[in-house]
Amino acid sequence: MFQIDVCLSDDEISQGLCLSYKITVLIAALGIAINFLVCVYAFAATTFSPNTAIFRATLIIDVISCAGYLLDATSTLVNIPGTGRIQYKDGTTIQNLPNSYTLSKEMHMVKVNDCAVYKPFLFFILLARQWISMIMLVMGLERLLFVCYPLWFRAIRVRRTPIVLFTLCFSLLSSSIAYTNSIFINPDEDTYYSCEVTWAFGDNYGWCQSFLIVFEQFLAWGFVVYSFTIAMKRSAILRFGNQREKLIMERKRIRRAMWLISATLLFCGLPQFILFLLRFYWNWRFAIVKQYISIFFNLKCFANILLFFVLGDHKKTFIRLMKSLFTRKDKRRIEACDSVISVSYYVAS
Repeated sequence: MFQIDVCLSDDEISQGLCLSYKITVLIAALGIAINFLVCVYAFAATTFSPNTAIFRATLIIDVISCAGYLLDATSTLVNIPGTGRIQYKDGTTIQNLPNSYTLSKEMHMVKVNDCAVYKPFLFFILLARQWISMIMLVMGLERLLFVCYPLWFRAIRVRRTPIVLFTLCFSLLSSSIAYTNSIFINPDEDTYYSCEVTWAFGDNYGWCQSFLIVFEQFLAWGFVVYSFTIAMKRSAILRFGNQREKLIMERKRIRRAMWLISATLLFCGLPQFILFLLRFYWNWRFAIVKQYISIFFNLKCFANILLFFVLGDHKKTFIRLMKSLFTRKDKRRIEACDSVISVSYYVAS
């Protein structure tokens, strides 16, 4: 029987995981609310930037990821039928363990088939992690090709919508491989009973998945940084037919892409890299630490607020708002743009 009822267990590891799941519910719910609010403004007809389609796609991905975390953590805490720890083979309860690093195969290990069957919401988390990494890679490659081969790349007319659909299909294919591995190929492989999505579908798939996610995002960041260095050179104007306006527009596109890729790398690529290192050096230890690192994926909602102003046409509005919060106008000071009526107010007072 699938054993995942962490809150009713007495050992230190399970109690720590229970607290982490409760925090996951709060942060994921907050992430959904913030991302939904940003989506309302980002999908408005007046919102446009060179990366509008990509930014909107990342918002949808973040909503899917937060929803996956919220549903998965909630189903674990409320002990939905089929996801609870019912009985052990020996019929005994868990005893207190000496420390949080001691693992028991009977207490803390399950089969990958159980994670795939009894935790269906892992699919949304798995899809979101891979989809956003693939989109960032294509975006970085697009900016690199546009700077290095502007005439050729402009001639083929690559659109944003096909990029989003292609990356989605690739991520769905990769997710189907994960479920094929955990259900049909190697269903009896042991994994940790928290079913963290990186290793919930088998070790081989987990290593490949982590490597691809980290590699794609770091490679995308390298592409966009290299594109920025080329675009800032004096000779870069020759690549655009001595048309300075086109060069200036491309520099703006690269800066916006750099903002988006850097935010994704910070909140998605870096946590995945830390999970990769923890598993590589300490195997199944530090399970609670890994669970808290996994929560970090939901914090990208705060970066989306900043990205909305930076990527769109609202940067001046954001800067003006920040200045108004930290500056104090003198009532009797006359501005150059004041009318005669407004000046008479100051004189009369």
